[in-house]
Amino acid sequence: MCELSEQLRTLLAEHERQPRQPHCLDVAENLRVLGVDKDTLIAALLLDAHFDGSLSDEDLSRHFGEPVARLVKNVHLLTTFRSAPGQLDGAPEQAERLRRMLLAMVDDVRAVLIKLAYRLQHLRLMSQEPDALARAYARETQEIFTPLANRLGVAQVKWEMEDLAFRIQDPDHYRMVAKLLEESRLEREQYIQDFTERLRRALAEEQVEGEVRGRPKHIYSIWKKMDRKQL
Repeated sequence: MCELSEQLRTLLAEHERQPRQPHCLDVAENLRVLGVDKDTLIAALLLDAHFDGSLSDEDLSRHFGEPVARLVKNVHLLTTFRSAPGQLDGAPEQAERLRRMLLAMVDDVRAVLIKLAYRLQHLRLMSQEPDALARAYARETQEIFTPLANRLGVAQVKWEMEDLAFRIQDPDHYRMVAKLLEESRLEREQYIQDFTERLRRALAEEQVEGEVRGRPKHIYSIWKKMDRKQL
C-alpha cells in the first residue's frame, strides 16, 4: 500500500506540469458539491488521466474494493465513446440516440456523474485559451452532455457547462451578455432577495413548510431568449 501511495504522489506531481488536463482533486470537488458518496469520490480520483493504465482491475479491486473498480470500468466505457463525424449535424433525434447510448453503456448512473464532472473541469480549462479542439468539445457538450446533466437533475453542472460552452464558441456575445449582467448585478440580486423573502412570509402565514431559493438566469439561457425573440 505504501508503494501504491508513493506512485500516486509521483503521478500527482507530474499532473501539475499539465495545465490543460483536469486535476482529479478539482473533479472530486465538483462531485463533493453534488453530495456523492465516498466510492464515487475515490473512483473520480483514480480516473485521473495520469493514472490511466497504472492500476489493473485486480489492483483496483484489491486496494479500493469491487464497487470502486466497477465504477472506474464504467467511466472508462464512457470515455472511449466518440461520436462519428456528421452524427450531430443539426439532428436532435441523432443526439438523443447518442445520449441514450451513453446511459445504456453503464450499469451505475454515478459513472455518468463522474464523466460530467470531468467534462465540466475540462471546459473550465479550455475556456481560458479556446482553440479548435475547445470549440469541438464545447459543441459536443451542448448537444450531448448538458442534456444528460439536465436529465440527471444536476442543474448547476448543466448551467455552468452551457455558459462555458457558449463562452468558447461565441466569446463576443458571451462577453456582451456578461457585461450587461454585471452592470445590473446588484439590482438583480436585491430583487431576488426581496421576492424570496416575500414568498417565505406568505408560506409561513399559510403554515406551509418549504424551502425558497432564487437564482439569476445564467448567461447562455439569457442569450438563447434574446436570440429567440430577436432582441
